[in-house]
Amino acid sequence: MPLTDLKLISYRNYINSHFTFNEKFNLIIGENAVGKTNLVEAIYLLLNGMFLRELQIDDVVSFSHTHAYIEGHVNCGNYTISYDVTIDRNRRTKNHRKNGKRVNIDELLEDNSVVTFVPEHLSSVKMGSEYRRMLTDHSLISLNKDNQILIREYKKALVHRNKILKNFVEGLQTKEQTEQLLKAINPLFIKYSTLLTVRRIHFLALIEPMMNQVLDQFFQGSDFLQIYYIISSQRVSFDTSYDQLYQKVEGYHWERWQQLREAELRVGYSLFGAHRHDIEFYFNEKNAKTHCSQGQQRLIILSFKMAQMTLLKQTRNGDFYLILDDVLSELDLKNQSVFLEFLVQLPSQVFMTETHDHHQWKPQCIKKEFYLRHNHLNFKETS
Repeated sequence: MPLTDLKLISYRNYINSHFTFNEKFNLIIGENAVGKTNLVEAIYLLLNGMFLRELQIDDVVSFSHTHAYIEGHVNCGNYTISYDVTIDRNRRTKNHRKNGKRVNIDELLEDNSVVTFVPEHLSSVKMGSEYRRMLTDHSLISLNKDNQILIREYKKALVHRNKILKNFVEGLQTKEQTEQLLKAINPLFIKYSTLLTVRRIHFLALIEPMMNQVLDQFFQGSDFLQIYYIISSQRVSFDTSYDQLYQKVEGYHWERWQQLREAELRVGYSLFGAHRHDIEFYFNEKNAKTHCSQGQQRLIILSFKMAQMTLLKQTRNGDFYLILDDVLSELDLKNQSVFLEFLVQLPSQVFMTETHDHHQWKPQCIKKEFYLRHNHLNFKETS
């Protein structure tokens, strides 16, 4: 179901622009600061209902304008779906519609799965644990909208729990009142945290062998990758049935609460839960964060994203969109070719941005290349 066109009005640097796309591969070329990233971020917002990066309403409405508007159409063969979103700077709201009727983010995620790959992802191995959790959670959302609902409910429970602890530290409630409130919220908080943890582990167990298959293409040797999920410095085994894993993880949570309950009352926020877990990548039995070169770390994350795409190809029959924002510039020519050869085998629609038209090898499915200048896409036919 390709996105055929896109209209942007007062969205970032686009005052009134209209674009039409290839149904398969869209290579968008332009200099820095011409709006390539803004364009693909608008596609993501239209189809998934969320901002691609940590953006606010004020960031996306053009300067001196009060509203931004995005509209696009998806070709479903015998019929067309129209999506649009209106962003109101004054009310600080964004309203999504499908065929003229209001829809929420969950409904958009049910319709559209979007995989994103941006340069920041390539640093996930060496950055803090929150980056690896975010990488994994975004993958879960692309696979199933129920994961987005679970993550949202977990965050709500976490905010509620943290407010209870903060109120105690600030003297707004007694210790007895606080413990009663925690006793009420803990079962729900631990339930959501356990479910999210188990789904993360299940996903990582699925993609680990896929990542190793991809890495074989890059390194062409006996290199081996292992993924570990860490709860309170303990590795959780992937070789466990769902019920056993759930019981084990749930037990970890209750145990940590008993260990940390007094400490939480001192600091005023939650010291255990899925937001504190880590994911470690081991390459040839060594922690990739400290022992791998920057190039190796990038290839590990590249293999992660390729495994995610492979899993989506299997579960959604290739019915997803792929956004690649200036990722190839981080790879050498050999690895660019391996990645591009992989991309053309996917049945999904691809939007890829690049700064320079300098690649020696390009997918044959590119019928035209788009050149972005002054908020307009010009194109040239390829041979």
